[in-house]
Amino acid sequence: MVHEVMALDHGGPDFGFIQYAASIKQWILGALIVDILMPYNGGRWYVGIIEGVAAMLMLAIIIGIIESTMARLRLLRVPQLLVAAGALSTIALLLIMR
Repeated sequence: MVHEVMALDHGGPDFGFIQYAASIKQWILGALIVDILMPYNGGRWYVGIIEGVAAMLMLAIIIGIIESTMARLRLLRVPQLLVAAGALSTIALLLIMR
């Protein structure tokens, strides 16, 4: 986990605030991803809550699987992933601008 490096100099309440802020950022990003991929279409309010919580749980499982496999990734492969991510984002930008 990359965000753990910035927290090494802190302890006690400061460390708690850093962890809390990281969890809120991840929750908000996850909620945005879930809302984009699976928008709520109306109906009963409790169905939307159940669907949202289930989607967030699935997203958390997927993130956990990806993080556990990426932890075993050799550092020599990281530049390849960065180039691939840059190329895909450039392609996405070009497709949006058309």
